[in-house]
Amino acid sequence: MQQKVKQNITRINVFLKDHNKKNIFVIVKEVFVLMIRTKRFPLYYFGRLLYRKDSGCYKDFLSMNEYFSIIDSKKLNKEEYSTFLDNKLAFSLLCKKNKVVAPKVWSYNFGNNFYLNEKIYHVTNKIELCAFFRLLFESTKIDRFFLKLLGSIGRGGKGIYLLNYSHLEADVERFGDIIMNNSYIHQEPIIQHPLIDKIYSKSVNTLRIYTYIDNNGKTHLLDTVMRFGTAGSVLDNKSLGGFFVPVDMSTGKLTKKGVQGMIHGGRHIYQHPDTNFVFNEFEIPFFKEAHEMCLQLVEYIPNRLNGWDIAITPNGPVVIEGNTRPGILMGEIGYGGYLKHPLIQEILSII
Repeated sequence: MQQKVKQNITRINVFLKDHNKKNIFVIVKEVFVLMIRTKRFPLYYFGRLLYRKDSGCYKDFLSMNEYFSIIDSKKLNKEEYSTFLDNKLAFSLLCKKNKVVAPKVWSYNFGNNFYLNEKIYHVTNKIELCAFFRLLFESTKIDRFFLKLLGSIGRGGKGIYLLNYSHLEADVERFGDIIMNNSYIHQEPIIQHPLIDKIYSKSVNTLRIYTYIDNNGKTHLLDTVMRFGTAGSVLDNKSLGGFFVPVDMSTGKLTKKGVQGMIHGGRHIYQHPDTNFVFNEFEIPFFKEAHEMCLQLVEYIPNRLNGWDIAITPNGPVVIEGNTRPGILMGEIGYGGYLKHPLIQEILSII
């Protein structure tokens, strides 16, 4: 509750200090119109920065009721598919079976039971945990691993740790107890495409690609955005302070303006704040292949609405994970309001 209060205070401060606000009378009028349509105060008008002069038509954006009715719909998100999408180990095994390129999972743990090379290690303290990870590093010749929570609780970049061989003891001391009390996959890091590294090299900057299976069984690519980390962060999640840049679906190029979440300042970003790299017209390598990979993944996991996280390496796209209940707000902002999207209108008619 205290954190939510702080976030709301941050949002209010961002709004009050924003020099790109519409005239106050226009804002009042638009809020009133949305109140009549939604029968409640439209907080999303502020959260999605629709009060700004360059926000597009405010009437084209989903209300919160419409948004949650989509991502919570049982018709769009079936439980049997969520089993593979929410469990990172199951998803990794499915990709391996179907020869879909994904980061390799070398080992994993269920609490104190650790699994490596078809052997089980019972780890009860940090000394034994150090010994296990030292064995992992030495047997793979890899100097870093990402540890990711197995289940859906690890969404949005939560529960992810970077384990380094060079300071293994310090890492284990810091989060070893958390690892032994939860379930994690131990995944090799991705080598990012050098052109994307020029934009920001500290994190793997992923494409979020939304897919939808229509009423006739045809799969569509709804939208694509690219997410970036900032300020030295190794994660690109918007919820952790990163931002996203909409992608022109017809060209595979970044558009000129990135968007940051309101609780992190709500800035419009035209060049990366760490590297000064200008986004406009940057052509994403292997963009077509990334889309083709998502269409292939839908064949294996035919959930009607998915959000796929795809990284781009020097050799092509790599799928990081799929998401049931995908946060489609990034796609909506990039599109300029989903209420004018014909496929979203079909979705709203069936839920």
